[in-house]
Amino acid sequence: MANPLAVYQMAQPLILPVNEPLGLYGRQSSLFQFQNNTESRDYQIEEQRKILVLQYSWNNEVIFEYFEDFGESGTLGIGERVGVTRLLEDIQSGFIKPMYVFLVDRLFRDKLLENVIRFAKACYEKKIIIITSCYIYRVWIAEDYEKFIDDCKLAWKALDLQLNKRMLPMRVFASHLGKYDSRTLNIGYTVDRDKHSCTYKRYVPLPKHAEIVNEKIFLRLIDYGGDAFALMHELEQQEGVHFPWHDDPLFNNKIELLKVPGVGYRIGTYTTLLHILRNPVYIGTWKTGNKEYPGSHEAIVTRQTWDTVQYLLDRRQESIHPHPRNHRRDTLLKGLIMRPFPGCIEFSLERRREQDAPQQARYYHPGNGRNHVSRRVYPPSSVGR
Repeated sequence: MANPLAVYQMAQPLILPVNEPLGLYGRQSSLFQFQNNTESRDYQIEEQRKILVLQYSWNNEVIFEYFEDFGESGTLGIGERVGVTRLLEDIQSGFIKPMYVFLVDRLFRDKLLENVIRFAKACYEKKIIIITSCYIYRVWIAEDYEKFIDDCKLAWKALDLQLNKRMLPMRVFASHLGKYDSRTLNIGYTVDRDKHSCTYKRYVPLPKHAEIVNEKIFLRLIDYGGDAFALMHELEQQEGVHFPWHDDPLFNNKIELLKVPGVGYRIGTYTTLLHILRNPVYIGTWKTGNKEYPGSHEAIVTRQTWDTVQYLLDRRQESIHPHPRNHRRDTLLKGLIMRPFPGCIEFSLERRREQDAPQQARYYHPGNGRNHVSRRVYPPSSVGR
């Protein structure tokens, strides 16, 4: 509930511009919260407007809503969230004078405070009043400017405490049980979010993608004899997308393939293709840290197909032997000399800058096999023969 004394916190009376355009901002961190935490959603969308009209006597006709960020994380900055970006643009243009938000953590969860300071500077320059449920910031006043930044800093610390110090141990524990832990999703799978399902929070195959992963990637690589470059070339030549679109915000937020919104996904690089081919998740193995848990979820690829693909990739990798470059001139000459019998003379000729300088000959004595070095003078013409 709004603090009824918030208006009177200043020593100097504050007259609110109740007939000026006001920006009403709201946000929830995820689509799941938006759909399930209806109290927060309803309060930010409906009750805050009532507070402005009934408590602050604001003209309802000049209250403009910025609600595009419901379902978006506060860690996303300006330019990444539509609502806060549009609000900042309207503040900078002079259209919005005051604004209302439930708490400053609805605006930002910014670790480095880059977006916070950018927003605060714009409000400072335009003399914006930021009204919250517990404080009214007159941002052009130094004390309120600093307080706004400090409160946004506390908003990040609260999130950091919640995620990294309280929830992280439980998330790691759940991950070792084979449950999804907010990592990047692997194409071919999605997460079961049905609380009554035996696979709740685990990977389950997405049929329209799983079939393509099996047939167009793994089995196709076998057709190419393990030549992943040839397979990547084939994928590059394919028009359109490699996987059809899946209309799921969580999926599209966590998948790292090239996205064509509303159409589908493409494998963009050889590295991405090789990561798919080498990832044991496709045979049902869940990896957390240095541990692997086979049979954690349903496999997309059979064990026989997996073993064949790994064998072909390993064999092709072993067949590629890069030859290091050696710039010594005598090395090339050594490679051209053949010994007709053991113990014969092996010449090692090292040219010097002076053409007629003595040349060094190394040979093996036929009698005792010991290595001897002698110096002889060879004409320049005989060295090149």
